[in-house]
Amino acid sequence: VTFDDMPNCINWRLSDGDNFIACSKNKIVKFDGINQPIEYSEDVPAISSVALYAGRLFATSSGDENILWFSDDLNPMNWKKSQFEGGYIELGGERGRLKKVIESNNYLYIIRDFGITRLTGWGMQSDFVVKNMYLTTGKLYYNSAVLCGNLIMMLCKDGIYCFDGNSMQKINVGLDKFFENVDNSNAVGAFLEGKYYLACRLNYNDDNFVGCENGEYINNTLIEFDLSNGEINISRGVDISYMYAVQAPKISKLVLCVNGENQDKLFELTHNGCVFGVPTHKIWTSPLTDMGYPNYKKVLKSITLNTSSDIDIEINMDNKKYAFLVKGDTNPVRVPLNVIGNKFSITFSCKTENCEISNPQLLVSLC
Repeated sequence: VTFDDMPNCINWRLSDGDNFIACSKNKIVKFDGINQPIEYSEDVPAISSVALYAGRLFATSSGDENILWFSDDLNPMNWKKSQFEGGYIELGGERGRLKKVIESNNYLYIIRDFGITRLTGWGMQSDFVVKNMYLTTGKLYYNSAVLCGNLIMMLCKDGIYCFDGNSMQKINVGLDKFFENVDNSNAVGAFLEGKYYLACRLNYNDDNFVGCENGEYINNTLIEFDLSNGEINISRGVDISYMYAVQAPKISKLVLCVNGENQDKLFELTHNGCVFGVPTHKIWTSPLTDMGYPNYKKVLKSITLNTSSDIDIEINMDNKKYAFLVKGDTNPVRVPLNVIGNKFSITFSCKTENCEISNPQLLVSLC
């Protein structure tokens, strides 16, 4: 079976058992894992997004993007338009085009260009109820919208948001300035083991070129956001085009596809500090600070920290840079600094595979 575009896939237990259903432009393919796949094309719309809800498949279309399509009850292959089979609902208004459907908590949520609409669709077609839930002036990047437990996480024009079914709330992850003046229409999201993953494009406002940034790219950043504690991890320099959480009895992995020369391969997300087997350059920089004493000079006497790997420490003091090489150790390491000035920042960097830097303590005096 081949497709002219990337299909949207879903699992469904029908009367004949478990089935894998792939929905594409004007074609649906059903596969039971044993017999030959069966193709259906009669009355099938140009499906761009699909969700299973209330015994029907609901879909947005790449044809008329103001229409929400639905299949016959308990028959995902029948899209014939009639009062007792399949049909469609036309949704207009200021929330814009229909881009993605997500089922959550017995509702169907329709992600649109500038808002979210909710559908209640149990029972007969005549009982369907549509309600507009959220409206914004900023664009919603629909491929980033992912169901994460009871929340829908997504990227909007000005940052990351969560939708709880009633209200939308912005999540402060400290990256707002990096989203400025960036088009994230190709951002994609996924959810695995309590973490929201977002592949997107960030503007780092520096002169560095990391990984894919040395050529043409669409996305240059992977963000891992832990919903339980708000912690984030950022990987820069990989152009990720698609992500999917694969969960089975013995497997729980995030599978990735990338743009560029490796676009014909499948990758998995790991936490070993490497990309394609090559250690990444890991960097953390503190904000520039005068510690609340603008009229005093600061003497940075020493820094003590735990590091198992060799790292570089750079002090930026009044636009002058001081470099220190630190050898990894199993015990806390103390590094003499003896740097004086007014405003400063500190950068830790490491180029080894596994890197663990913790508990930095800076000894400072005022003069």
